[in-house]
Amino acid sequence: MKIELPHEPIIDIGKGDALIVLPDPLGNLATWTPFMDAFSETHRVLVPRLPFYIYPLSPVRAEDITAYLEKFLNANGVSRAVIIGTGIASFIALMYAWLSPKRVKRLVLTGSPELDKSPFANAAPGFRDEFSDDFPGVYPWLKTNDGTINQFYYKTCEETSDDLKHSGTVIPSLTQIAAPVLLISGLQDKVTPPEVSLEFHDLLPCSKAVFIDDCGHHPMLEQPYVFQEHVRNFLTQ
Repeated sequence: MKIELPHEPIIDIGKGDALIVLPDPLGNLATWTPFMDAFSETHRVLVPRLPFYIYPLSPVRAEDITAYLEKFLNANGVSRAVIIGTGIASFIALMYAWLSPKRVKRLVLTGSPELDKSPFANAAPGFRDEFSDDFPGVYPWLKTNDGTINQFYYKTCEETSDDLKHSGTVIPSLTQIAAPVLLISGLQDKVTPPEVSLEFHDLLPCSKAVFIDDCGHHPMLEQPYVFQEHVRNFLTQ
C-alpha cells in the first residue's frame, strides 16, 4: 500500500504571487523563517509536505515527488509559481521546472549537491558518503545519543538518493531548463563548495550565480538580508 500524503501545506502565509519553498529534507525548516516572514509581506509563501519518506519506498521516488508537487499546486490554487529549493530539494525544483515549464516562473537554488550526486548524472554515486561517521558535515539529528548514525534515517536517505540516481533519464540535460535560475552560495560553505554553483551556471541556459561573503551553508539564515535582497532583485528583473 502506498501512502498518499495530504496536499495541505505545512506553511501558507501572505498574499500575492506564489513562492513555493522546498527545504532540504536533511535540514531544518526553521532556517527559512527569516525569509518566509519577510516575503509573506509581498507574496504567498507555501511549504509542501514533499513525500521524501513514504513507505513502502517507491522505485521511482523522484517522479513521485514531482507528481506530488503538481497535485499540491492544483490543490492550493497555484497556476504558476517561483520555486525555491535547497539541498536535495533543489533537484526536485529543477526536475519540476523541466517537466512543467509553464508552471514555473523562476527558480532560486542554494546548497545544491554536486552534479555527480544528482539525478542529472548518468552514474551518480549517491549521498551515502555524506552520512558516514567520517563526514564532518553530518547533520546532528542523524546521530543517536551515543554518537552513531541513526540507521533508519540513514537507510531512508540512502534509498532516496538511489532513487534520484536511477531517475537520471527523467531529465536529459540541465540545458533544457528554460526558467530563469538564481544560484546563491555562501563563499565559506564547506558542505557544498561555492564552485558547485558555477557547474550549474555553465549548464543552465538562463542562470545567474551570486556568492555571499562571511556565509556558510545556510545563507537564508546566516545572511538573511543579503539573501533576501538578491532574491528580490532577481524576482523584479
